[in-house]
Amino acid sequence: MILPIRVKSLFIAIVILVRTFLWGGSAAPQKCPCPNLTDYSYRKPLFRKPLHNRSFISFALTIGLIGSWYPSGLAQTESHLLVSELPPLPPRTPPPNQTRSGGSLNGGGTCRESDEPLIALAPEVNPVLTTSEHPTFLFYVPYPSEQVAYGEFTVNQTNADLDEVAHLYQARFTLPETPGIVSIRLPLESALQEDTYYHWYFKIYCGSPATDSALSSDDSDLSDLDVNGWVIRVPLTPDLEQQINAATPDIWYDSLAQLAEQLQLSPQDQVLGDRWRSLLETIGLEELAQEPLVGEIR
Repeated sequence: MILPIRVKSLFIAIVILVRTFLWGGSAAPQKCPCPNLTDYSYRKPLFRKPLHNRSFISFALTIGLIGSWYPSGLAQTESHLLVSELPPLPPRTPPPNQTRSGGSLNGGGTCRESDEPLIALAPEVNPVLTTSEHPTFLFYVPYPSEQVAYGEFTVNQTNADLDEVAHLYQARFTLPETPGIVSIRLPLESALQEDTYYHWYFKIYCGSPATDSALSSDDSDLSDLDVNGWVIRVPLTPDLEQQINAATPDIWYDSLAQLAEQLQLSPQDQVLGDRWRSLLETIGLEELAQEPLVGEIR
């Protein structure tokens, strides 16, 4: 509604300016300079006589009106249009999650051969979302505890360039006796901030827990099997809460963790079982739907 009013003001200013230049600003008729003519309705031609004081004032006010209108009106309007037409800058997206282990990292791993790799139950394509300060992560480990010395879970905070700038959480753990799907939850002292990407790592070191309970300092960064991925926390809204309760993949970490917890409490529930299979199917892991949920690791 502001733009039409300014256009109208500009039009009036232009009319005043043209009138001032053409007629010298005087509204009264003037006598024709021709001696044989007595037409007193004649008006002075353009620039034939210097401008009167009143004409000069009208001219100056008109120029001032136009000058003040353009920067505050047109320029502001153009700036507003340019800003509104520019699309928002997309947030930087992390690379794909490495959800399957590719074998031993140190070249001499002691994990026995298995038809199935270590698998993170997460989509490969980012972003993968949570609304929780302390989300739960799930992994499929195909090895029994006697073949694994220990595992390690790390979560690092990143900056806007996805550079890892701080350790949020790091802990070693032992695995349950039975192979299957395990879960690990961030503790209360390690909370995710909203709209920040975090890079997590899940590693296992194979061998006998009795003989390999600790690695030497030279080998402490070399795991036998490893997966890693990303997580970003978003605000919880009523719509997102409905999606989580419906076990949709949109808020992946929350939907997966909640459904897994429900299924552990009611393993014979057919509806929950169907939801579990459907959710895993969205990331191509429906073959893990029959694997046991062996609980949280600490």
